[in-house]
Amino acid sequence: MKIFNNRIVSQPSKLYLEDFVEKGLRNQLDTEEKIICNVENALVNDLKDKDTLKNISYENCKGCLCCIEKKDADGFNSKFQPIMNSEINSSFGYYTDSQFLGKYNKDLESNDFMEYFSKSEVKRTTPLACNIFFRISKNSNQSFYRSSPYAETNIKTPNDPRDGKLDLVILNPIERKLLVIESKKNLSSLMNDKKRDQWNKYKDQITKISNKYDVQFKYLILIGGKEIEIYPKGAISSDPVYDQRSRFYEYMKDKKFFSLNFLHNLLICSLVKKNIFWENIFFDNKDYIGFLSAGLISNKKQLKPIIFNE
Repeated sequence: MKIFNNRIVSQPSKLYLEDFVEKGLRNQLDTEEKIICNVENALVNDLKDKDTLKNISYENCKGCLCCIEKKDADGFNSKFQPIMNSEINSSFGYYTDSQFLGKYNKDLESNDFMEYFSKSEVKRTTPLACNIFFRISKNSNQSFYRSSPYAETNIKTPNDPRDGKLDLVILNPIERKLLVIESKKNLSSLMNDKKRDQWNKYKDQITKISNKYDVQFKYLILIGGKEIEIYPKGAISSDPVYDQRSRFYEYMKDKKFFSLNFLHNLLICSLVKKNIFWENIFFDNKDYIGFLSAGLISNKKQLKPIIFNE
């Protein structure tokens, strides 16, 4: 059972991106432990029961699966809560084989899970993403994670006297790879806030820092909520009720995104397959605008399968 994410950088309270990168590469950032489950009272029994699943309150668990290792469970119930001796059609293996095939599958979405973690991007969406990235990193215990609500990362904006704030920043100093993530609880939140356009506000500074310290970086927008709303037209047989896809893809023409559902499915996939790492997925794939649970969205706005190299 995974109980803590022990690589959170929350001090100092004000930390600029350049300092995060420079000190991270030198292994000079102070890290601390944060419990890997952000759901109140989801872990019980003081975490002392040898049977991992007995340390989980099924009344409170929201099915994030961040605390689960391969030996702890082999599947989940209808609420995505981990179980052992699951039926074949609810096993991690069966579910994994249905993912990322380039075809929309409504069964890959968990309404309860998504509803809970999409209510607050600061308190729920972002810290969940931080913990999943910790679980799917090549070098989890050597990488650095700075995330709201613990602490955001400051970034200087030459054309604005006020500092910018980055929701989630992850550095793998071994591979010299940097993820900068803007988090939105759902599509509506993104579209209502698009006038801020953080990417175009911050990209020059992020590029300057990455070049100075010789690190590769990706800037991605994380989107929670109903995934069906952000599939490109033609990828699914029915149109969502909240149809802003044309506006969304126009806005994304110079950006990249991934859904919270995709990230959660990656975690499930990592419980079955080897070599499921964010360092490979976001940096090795070249032809993509975004990632969804059914596959990647190519630069031509086509839904395609994701191939994992094991």
